[in-house]
Parts: sequence; structure tokens; C-alpha cells
Amino acid sequence: MSTNVKLHRLGRGLSLCIRKKTFHTGGRKLIVQDVIPVFRPWRSTRLLMIAGTNAYYSEVPLPPFRHRLPCYAYTAGALKNREPSFYRHALVLGLGGGTVPRWLLEEYPNLSVDVVDVSSTILHICPEYFLQKWQNSERLTYFCTDARDYEAEDGYYQFIFCDLFDGEAAAPFIYHPAFVRKLRKMLCKDGILLVNCGWEADQTKLTNVYRSLFPQVKNVERQPWQTTVLMASSGPLDENRK
Repeated sequence: MSTNVKLHRLGRGLSLCIRKKTFHTGGRKLIVQDVIPVFRPWRSTRLLMIAGTNAYYSEVPLPPFRHRLPCYAYTAGALKNREPSFYRHALVLGLGGGTVPRWLLEEYPNLSVDVVDVSSTILHICPEYFLQKWQNSERLTYFCTDARDYEAEDGYYQFIFCDLFDGEAAAPFIYHPAFVRKLRKMLCKDGILLVNCGWEADQTKLTNVYRSLFPQVKNVERQPWQTTVLMASSGPLDENRK
């Protein structure tokens, strides 16, 4: 691991202090990067990035700040369709920088979160740099395995978040009916499935696959610079339903 700090000056007198920690794992280099606007420190963020690409696994506000990021907004929008007491167990497939597990643990005090990630390096980096507060929490459990191999009881989860990527692109198996069938089996009646599809998803193909297995499917509205997100459930997705 190596560390460096740089000060970047931008237009209109703004400055950014960028702190980086670099981790080497096999042929891939991962970077934990803190971006701290000198004159707007409350907008500081920490990112987990893949070196040499435009991809980053996650972005979270640096403590003590809690400004909202896009992923918080679409996760909150999906979960508000049910009463908070409905959610007891959540599954997050793909840890990255732990953005969604962190938000779930903070917003739902009675919710336990299972996280599945195939990378032992990610499972080492994230708890130390992104989920420090929850390192010893009994509410958070990690599984180092391929998402396609993970099994749980039928109907065990009220919420599943699928955030699986291969570099900058979504994992191709999120399009496979067998994988979608596995997700449906683990999701309880009226449970919510949220799938982060990336920027280059084949939206028509993806929607057709999920619609063949879930009676309710919709695409979450997003700005052009945000990722594509699909929401599915066996129950209603009416935002006014409680």
C-alpha cells in the first residue's frame, strides 16, 4: 500500500486536497481516494476506484458529513414503498465501497445486512476505510463468494440490492434468467429488488428478462449522468403504498 497527498487548484480560486491510498491485488490496482474541497469541506467524499479506468466502486461522504449522494436517493425511493418495520433482512450483492450497506445500517436500526463479494481484497479494504463504524456490528455479515453461488432460505430477504460489475460494465450474468430466478427465490413476498445496471445496459433486454419473472418491474428515473437502475417486486410498486 502507498499513500500520497496532492493539492489541486481549480478555476475561480477553488482548491481540492486529494489523498490517495493505493492497493495492489493481482494485476489490478485499487485506489482509496479522499477528495476534500478546501473551501467547502462539507462536500468531502471518499471513493474506491479502479486505477487506469473511469470506474469507481463507491462514493461516500467523509465523516462527520452526511450529504446525500445519488445512490442514497434511488435506494430510499425504492424502500419507501413499504413500512420501515417490513424490512428485517437485506442482501447486497457486490460490496465495493459499501455505500448501500452503510446507508441501510444507518437508516434502518432493526435491519441486518448480508453482503456478498467475490473479492477478498474488497472485503479487506471496505470495512477498514468505508464501514469502520460497523466493523464489529452483529448486524453486518460478509460472505466471500461468487454471487451466482450464494444461497439463502426461500423468501428470506425483504430487500435485495444487486450491484455487480466487471470493471466498468455490469456483470453479464445479471441478464441470465437463471440468476434472476435465484434472486426471486430469495426475495420474500412483496420484497423489493433493486438492480444497478450501469451506464451501458441494454435496457430493453434487461427489462424483458426481469419482467418475465417478476409481475412488477420499472426503471427508476435518473439524470443522464447517473447509472441505470431497475426495480422489481412480486407486490405493487406504487410509491403511495404503505
